[in-house]
Amino acid sequence: MSKSKLPDSVLADMERVTPIIRLIESVLTHKRPGSYDFADSFPEQAAIWNEVAAKFEASDMVRVQAMGFRMRKLLPAIDDVDEAVRAGKGVVGPAMAVYKVLELLVRAIERTAI
Repeated sequence: MSKSKLPDSVLADMERVTPIIRLIESVLTHKRPGSYDFADSFPEQAAIWNEVAAKFEASDMVRVQAMGFRMRKLLPAIDDVDEAVRAGKGVVGPAMAVYKVLELLVRAIERTAI
């Protein structure tokens, strides 16, 4: 399946979340664990992200569903890092979970685009 064979609605939603992906990258790069607070700091972007994830999960296309599933896992994983830091728990496990979710999301996006 080529990217051009994706429905226009999926392509439009992918374009909607592209800047949010860049924002998430910036937050993870420039903020310290425990102060990510993505959904609180960027409620509009978090809402769009979750809306698109739900749309993708409801898709008839398995590859788009996988992308939505991985998207849905990302923001809670970021919240888990913040919670671990605030609770004084080990942050390595939750931080590794974020990067695992990101890796799987990238893979799902690549599979959808080919």
